[in-house]
Amino acid sequence: MNMKIASLGTAVGAALLAAGMQSAMAQSAGKSASVPESKISDGVVKIGMITDMSAIYSDLTGPGSVLAARMAIEDFGGQVLGKKIEFEVADHQNKADIAASIAREWLEKGKFDVIVDVPNSAAVLAIVKLAKQFNKITLISTGATARITNEDCTDTNVHWTYDTIALSKVTGKAI
Repeated sequence: MNMKIASLGTAVGAALLAAGMQSAMAQSAGKSASVPESKISDGVVKIGMITDMSAIYSDLTGPGSVLAARMAIEDFGGQVLGKKIEFEVADHQNKADIAASIAREWLEKGKFDVIVDVPNSAAVLAIVKLAKQFNKITLISTGATARITNEDCTDTNVHWTYDTIALSKVTGKAI
């Protein structure tokens, strides 16, 4: 159930962040704060999950995260802000170069609004940089490097779970 709630939060958060970013950009340009219908996802909110379906992180995320996201989208009625949600999944095979290649394809040609999940810190770092380049959102829940929230932090990325600093402090204190 927690994964289902987290995935629902991902879908809702992505759409709201996209709308909020469009509104903030309009405000900074001196335009109205309302978001024109055509500015939200070309009429579709496209969420891409780049995850590990076959290697070391597949038990942590993989098929379970995919199922939870699909269930959450279904529970949410398949749309957000009146726009249809489309969801695609890709297996990065625990390789940063594959993850970056998928992300580039999705962001350049696929009209994806947000990329979510992304276990493997090297893959996250590559995707976060691409998302910033294309002004797209990343919602990272399973990459752990502290660089995501420190020196490689971007204004289009949300990293809301653990990082390597938090994990080491908790472990250190427990010992």
